[in-house]
Amino acid sequence: MIVRFFRGLWQRYTLSGSYRANILYILVPGITETALKGLEWVIQSGADIKRCLLISTPRDIGYNHAILIERSSACDVILQGGFVSGHAGEGAKGLAKALALLEQHDVAVGQEAVVQPAIWKRICKGSLTESDLTQLWETGGGYQPVPYYISDFPQILRQRDYWSHRPSLMPFAMIETELQDLARDLWKAKSDDDCALVRGYRRLEESAKIKSACTATKDLWGSIFGSDKGLLTWPNCAPDEAKGRMQLFQAVAGAFRNPRAHSENVDATHQLNEFLLLNFLFRLLKDSVPRQNEIDTNSL
Repeated sequence: MIVRFFRGLWQRYTLSGSYRANILYILVPGITETALKGLEWVIQSGADIKRCLLISTPRDIGYNHAILIERSSACDVILQGGFVSGHAGEGAKGLAKALALLEQHDVAVGQEAVVQPAIWKRICKGSLTESDLTQLWETGGGYQPVPYYISDFPQILRQRDYWSHRPSLMPFAMIETELQDLARDLWKAKSDDDCALVRGYRRLEESAKIKSACTATKDLWGSIFGSDKGLLTWPNCAPDEAKGRMQLFQAVAGAFRNPRAHSENVDATHQLNEFLLLNFLFRLLKDSVPRQNEIDTNSL
């Protein structure tokens, strides 16, 4: 399977006298599932989607479609490959899934542009011009509401848990430095997730001991974050809130860390959620500061 990514990030003059448009093309001829994965990437890429346009070929030359997406802080994107209509096959079902997914993320695809063969050919070659792009966004011809393409698949309209059927992804951008290598190991070798988590818990305890200079062998988290004689606390944190955070460390140790030392959990989604919880504990530890003990004025 070859996925071709074309990106027109340069201004190049075409033979027709128009600059190429600044567009990221995700072209996967005839492979609907990969085109859906491209849409998932666009949604999760971090740039807000401003609007979308459904691009279609005239009915007399086929029932092919592409999706043009305008993003707030990045170039436009065109998804083309395997999206068709007019029958109940995988291509039509994939188009319905794509439009329904966009609607679930509050992106309305309320307009369809029926283009001539020359424009469609430039889309397939990744060579739209700026004037082509302007014409596509401004056109109102061939309007057809989105439900027209979804109505044949009522089960897709009822499906509101699209992401639950997709593989879990590691959000590397939010992983703390101390866990980056374990996150990569967990992502690459899913059969070794248990080892990555055990090592992560060990690192958390060692990091907390080093930061607090704690030598306690029992009730580690109570000794470090205890409300009375704890070695660390959090700035601008009320006593009850600090106590709750300490109890979170204790609860994770009792509910996950200790059982994992005696048994193996191989559910990938559960392990990823647990790893993100461990990552949050590292964030809380990083935010903590040494406790400033109050001076007893009566002893002065």
